[in-house]
Amino acid sequence: HDPVTNAPKGILIEEARTNGIRNSQAVGAVAGTPGTLPTNWAVGSGAGLSYSVVSTGVENGLNYVDIRIYGTSTATTYPNIIFETATQYAATAGIIATTSFNIKLIAGSLANTTGNLAVMYNTNSLGASLSQYATATCVPTSASLVSQRCKVSSIATTFSNVATAYLRPYFQVTVPSAGLAIDFTVRVSSPQIELGAFPTSYIPTTTAAVTRNADVLFFPVALWYTPTSHTVFSQSSVLSGSNGNFRIILEGNSNRGITHSYTPTGTSIELNAREFSGINSYSGSSNVVAVGGKNKFILSKNNVGVSFAVNGVIRSPTSNPGLLTNPTNLYIGSRSNGSLYLNGWAEKVKFYPSRLPDTQLQLMTQ
Repeated sequence: HDPVTNAPKGILIEEARTNGIRNSQAVGAVAGTPGTLPTNWAVGSGAGLSYSVVSTGVENGLNYVDIRIYGTSTATTYPNIIFETATQYAATAGIIATTSFNIKLIAGSLANTTGNLAVMYNTNSLGASLSQYATATCVPTSASLVSQRCKVSSIATTFSNVATAYLRPYFQVTVPSAGLAIDFTVRVSSPQIELGAFPTSYIPTTTAAVTRNADVLFFPVALWYTPTSHTVFSQSSVLSGSNGNFRIILEGNSNRGITHSYTPTGTSIELNAREFSGINSYSGSSNVVAVGGKNKFILSKNNVGVSFAVNGVIRSPTSNPGLLTNPTNLYIGSRSNGSLYLNGWAEKVKFYPSRLPDTQLQLMTQ
C-alpha cells in the first residue's frame, strides 16, 4: 500500500539487493550536546557551526535520529550527515550504485542554506576523497517522514578515477558565505546504499550489511490453462527509474510463453509481447507504457490469431503464434531462472479460457 494515502498498490516484486550501510537503524545514538551519533555515522557541522543529537524514536514505523546543526558560519561551508565510514562500501571505477534515505525538517529552517543534496562520493583505498560526486536535490520539509525519501544514483555520474576503492553516502546543505545564522533540525532515517541504477525498498541493518532475497511468485497451471484459446490480463506499475521488466510467463520444460515484458526506451517503457512453441512465434511492441504509472495489458489468442492491447490501444502482432502445449507454472514478475524482475507492483492478473473480441480488450485496458 502507499504509506501516505494507504491506497493498495499490489504485490511488490523486486530483485535481490544488499544494503551496504551497516547501521541503517541508527543504533547507538544518544541525545546530548553534542551527544552520540549512531554507530558508523558522522556529522560535518561546517565552519563556525556545531551539531547535537536531539532525540531518537520511531515515526511511521521507521527508526530515526534527530540532528540539529546551528551557529554562525565563518566561511562558505557544507554541513553534512554521513551514513558510513570512508573505507567501508567497496567500489570500483564505473560502479553504478544508488543511495536513498528518509529525511524530515522538524525544527528551525533551512534559511541561509542552498543546494540541499543527497550525495555519494568516491574515495581511494585510504579513504581520501577523489572529488567525484553524484548528487540529487533533497530539500526536507515538515511533511511525514515516510513520504520524503531522497535518492541519488551514480548512473548519470561516472566514478571514473581508477583509484576508486569506496563510496560514501550522505546528506549535505550549502552555506554560501561567512556570517550566516544557521539553525535547523532534521529527522533522518533508513539510509541505504545498493548496487543498481534505482533504489528498492528499505532493508533494515544494525551491525552489518544485509541482503534481501529476490521475490518469486508463481502458480501451478495444470487445472486451468487452456492452450488453444485464452486471454491474459495484467495491471502493474514499476518503480521510477527501474529496469521495468514485467513478465507474466507460462513456463515448463522448453516451452515458454512470455505474454509481456517491459524494457526501458528513453523516458518511456517499450512493451514486447511474445508467445512461442517450437518455431512458431509472434511479437509486437509499443512505447505507450508509462514509467512509474499504472499500466494495463491484455493478450488474447486462439489457433486462428492473436491480439493485444496496452492502456486502451489495440496493438497488432507480427505473426501468429503456435500453441504452448505443456507449461507447468505461471510466473508473475520474473522468470523462473531468477531474472527480469518487475521491480514494482503486480496489481492484477486475470486468465480467461477463451479468446475475447478486440473491442473488449480495448475496454478492459482503458
